[in-house]
Amino acid sequence: MCEWMAGRRYRGLLVALGLLLASPSLFIGLQTDDLMIRGAALRLSPAEGVRRGPWEPFTFFNGDPAQNHALMDKGYVPWWMYPRARAAFFRPLAALTHLLDFRVLDDCPALMHVHSLLWFAALLWTAATLYRRLMGHNPPPSQGGGRGRVGACAAPGPNPHPPRGRGGLSLEGRGVKAPRSLAGVEGSTGIPPVPAVLAALLFTLDNGHAWPAGWLSNRNALIAGVFGFLAILAHDRWRRDGWRPGALLAPLALAAALLAKEEAVGVGAYLLAYAAFLDPAPWRRRLAALAPCALVGIAWCAAYKALGLGVVGSAMYVDPGHAPLAFAGRVVRNAPVLLAAQWGFPEADISSMLSAAAFRGLWVWAVAFLILLGVLLAPLVRRGRVARFWALGMALSVAPVCAAFPMNRLLMFPGLGAMGLLAMWLGGVRAKAEWLPKARAWRGLARALAALFVALHLVLAPLLFPVRTAGIWFVGKLVETHYAALDPGPEAPGQTFVFVNPAACSHMLWMLTRMRDGRPVPERCLSLGPSSAPVAITRSDERTLVVRPAAGYLLPLGGSPDPGRPPAAFSFAHMVRFFDILFRGPDHPMRLGEKVELTAATVEITALTPDGRPAEAAFRFRVLLEDPSLRWFACRRGAFVPFTPPAIGQTVSVPSGLE
Repeated sequence: MCEWMAGRRYRGLLVALGLLLASPSLFIGLQTDDLMIRGAALRLSPAEGVRRGPWEPFTFFNGDPAQNHALMDKGYVPWWMYPRARAAFFRPLAALTHLLDFRVLDDCPALMHVHSLLWFAALLWTAATLYRRLMGHNPPPSQGGGRGRVGACAAPGPNPHPPRGRGGLSLEGRGVKAPRSLAGVEGSTGIPPVPAVLAALLFTLDNGHAWPAGWLSNRNALIAGVFGFLAILAHDRWRRDGWRPGALLAPLALAAALLAKEEAVGVGAYLLAYAAFLDPAPWRRRLAALAPCALVGIAWCAAYKALGLGVVGSAMYVDPGHAPLAFAGRVVRNAPVLLAAQWGFPEADISSMLSAAAFRGLWVWAVAFLILLGVLLAPLVRRGRVARFWALGMALSVAPVCAAFPMNRLLMFPGLGAMGLLAMWLGGVRAKAEWLPKARAWRGLARALAALFVALHLVLAPLLFPVRTAGIWFVGKLVETHYAALDPGPEAPGQTFVFVNPAACSHMLWMLTRMRDGRPVPERCLSLGPSSAPVAITRSDERTLVVRPAAGYLLPLGGSPDPGRPPAAFSFAHMVRFFDILFRGPDHPMRLGEKVELTAATVEITALTPDGRPAEAAFRFRVLLEDPSLRWFACRRGAFVPFTPPAIGQTVSVPSGLE
């Protein structure tokens, strides 16, 4: 197949294939975070006193205690949110595309998805171009050798017109031997040029791109990928061809990528790998050539800090600038899981659905798999400069995305190197390249693993891609189903909805959806217990309830919500509870006696667990619990039903909303 594609305009074929696989996105509409981005673009305030401009669609909470309190009071976030919590990301280029969407196309979400698909097409084309340049059969002008036939490798030879780029890139005549064709170097190890086509195909089918292609809020990853890959291309043309505009275009493209999404820090990983293995100049000039892009990165970091952006107070995200040691721990924890998901299985997304013990088992599996993979890739990596480039770029670019919880949609930049390296390895195994060890056991294992990779990445991946593209739609349907039985009614705008055992601690998406559709919403919402946990509710007087979750509030990752039972090894409920600690991490514990003043009630921490988390909270309401301004609900099997507060002095036990 790759041989057939190599003789044709395969980049167009791959773009068409990718768009076909991602086409279900046209029917997804607006889901989850899209509603928050829409509100920012249209200057719709989610709550009184909360301001969010059109250039701040990715500022979910900004660290201002007053604005965070307004969100808590409304019920958009839980009452235990850290008052100075911050989750603010600097993505003005992505914000500009959403501003266009919601100011011009607000009545036609399908056209917004067409907009995203255009970026996806540009991503696939740019990636295929990068693979062809670094792995293809036609060498750059400075490399010598002819165009050659498909499957042939350009033979290295003298260049009568050596390149003369900036920074001393006139290689011949300065004591530096002109570089051989990259294809020629790899050809000497038995790698055919067809892997350039195979790498582009693997990248096109990579399921990690399904959510960015299908979810409007994740378009930022596509934009960052397009400009990030362009930065690598421009840098390569400058360094190997002496193409002077590349010296300016590479840092400009890097700046655009960083202004789209923070993941573009991964471009720096490939630029470092390029200097280490592909740049033909002496080391001093290689490092000097990195200076323009390094200055862009430094300026971006300085601006990020000066604007007070980043993440503070959350246990789901770690900001490397604010907590470097915690970030290092996340790299150790998450990097093996992410890399194993990129190369093999299972997908990284399931890690948030595992108990603590099951996650440790997943981590051990990931490390063992990567060790085996390293043994099999080592002969190729030792012999091929481009292989070393892909391997180092992949390994370094996975570190930045470890700041978030593991998800395949974060693997845009690690996937670039992984698919390039995988294509070269598969091509070498198929062609019986000379770098293959002679040991029969090694070759047998390599053939088995190659069959597994073909099955995963070329057979299963295209089948799953459309399903993964619609993944965010399934999330939206779950939210819709969860609240389907909850009919606020026309009197809702003057009422407070009290959820005693919510399956989700935040009701923002439900309220924003109703507001967008012009349907009534409650004045505010209040969740008494944490997500999906059994709670005991005691009424101490006519206005006060004491709530005691079985395992306390702010349950650690993968913990059991019921101390009397071990946690399920795999459960959707783990992921639901995962979002409780989005709003407050263990670095900002609540104190005994601490009070949270809300319009509906005062919440006081009345007991702590042995590990210092809130074990019990007392809610003293402003009105009698039977007042019609309060409407009570419990969650039964994932749906809300009316709830009646207990009589004074009585205690009721309410099971988890997901049981």
